Amino acid sequence: MSTSLIFAATPTAWSDTVSSKDRHRTGLLPESLVSRLASSYADLPRDPHMRSGDDYRYRAFAQGSVINGRIEWESEATFEQAADINAYAGGQKRSFAPIRSDVLRDVVEVVDHLREDVIGVESDALIGAHQIRVIAGDGVTGLPAPEGVHQDGFDIVATCVIGLTNVSGGVTTLTTDAAGQHVVAQESLGAREYAAFDDRALFHYVSPVNALVPGQTHRDVLVLTFTLI
Repeated sequence: MSTSLIFAATPTAWSDTVSSKDRHRTGLLPESLVSRLASSYADLPRDPHMRSGDDYRYRAFAQGSVINGRIEWESEATFEQAADINAYAGGQKRSFAPIRSDVLRDVVEVVDHLREDVIGVESDALIGAHQIRVIAGDGVTGLPAPEGVHQDGFDIVATCVIGLTNVSGGVTTLTTDAAGQHVVAQESLGAREYAAFDDRALFHYVSPVNALVPGQTHRDVLVLTFTLI
């Protein structure tokens, strides 16, 4: 599947002159776009690579590349991170349910919205798109980041909150160290809000999700990763 998307012919968002603590952005996605995306999360299948008993995460995935200003989505894709990057599920090839083609059209719009403020590259890039729902309630605590404070192994990561239902927690923290001691940003992102950051310079973590009041609880996000090539 190929979708037209022209990237801004500007330098990367974080040049060598920008300090580590300033290598992040926050913003707001259009309401109509988020509304369309939100309707697709109820159908996400359980993440098959969660450990026994960890039944709180649902997921779909797509991978592609920017070639001459166009996104080319791969028909089949696997996701792999080194064990030293992801202590929870690294060191294995992970296959997920594919993101639906109609949803991918909306994902392209999200990238289009982010590109001038965050991506801003002339060069080609490898792109990963992750639809993730974390549920909680009825004695279940959802962990958006079961691996703890970490990096994902990409140049740029953008976490876009698509929907929140009855959520307590889910606070995003950016730090300059793996121990999480030197915090440069900490925010409870609301629906439509995104945080994008330099994954080579910063570490990130999202606190556990619990039910605000008894009842159904879920946190829906779209995570986009970019490796510049």
